[in-house]
Amino acid sequence: QTLQATVDALRDADGRDDDVLHFFADYAETIEQMSRVIKPGQPIAIVLGNRTVSRVPIPMNVITIEIAEHFQLDLEHSLPRSIPSKTLPYENAPENTAGQTGGLIADEYVLVFEGTSNTDPALADKFSQE
Repeated sequence: QTLQATVDALRDADGRDDDVLHFFADYAETIEQMSRVIKPGQPIAIVLGNRTVSRVPIPMNVITIEIAEHFQLDLEHSLPRSIPSKTLPYENAPENTAGQTGGLIADEYVLVFEGTSNTDPALADKFSQE
């Protein structure tokens, strides 16, 4: 739902919706594979930051939660964290126009999910032995 709203906003802004859709198709596939191999009750932690594309905010934390819940991962914790010091600047000028800046990632989220009975036990055992 949130991804669709974001894609619609990008389509209205400049048409970079295809780039975002391709990214999230791969991202969802990764989360699906994680949901298949994690044992029920075991945690998965994902650390991510929200960003913007064409000045449209991409709420990665909300979209990640929605995708993970679709694949039957249970959200246990969503912990926001400010990044007090970092190497990259806090803002840039994406269009290279003087005086027009946009924020970069200054906060991150630690999302902790738990595996459920959706897990494929054979895969979980295989990966835990490797």
